[in-house]
Amino acid sequence: MNVVLPVIFLGGFIIVLINMIRLKIKFKNAGDGGFKSSMKAVGLSLLLGFGVELLTVLIWLIWTKI
Repeated sequence: MNVVLPVIFLGGFIIVLINMIRLKIKFKNAGDGGFKSSMKAVGLSLLLGFGVELLTVLIWLIWTKI
């Protein structure tokens, strides 16, 4: 069971990286006008990724206690 936790963290980290790369490509095509909105979107992506990761870890911890 000790293997599950690092795998969950790695999965969440990969999701965050994929979202950041996707947003970078999207806003690179939009030009320099959308810099502020792109920073906001990257911030939201990071929050969402780490939020999902923390939620998964909490569920895993509760599940292993039962």
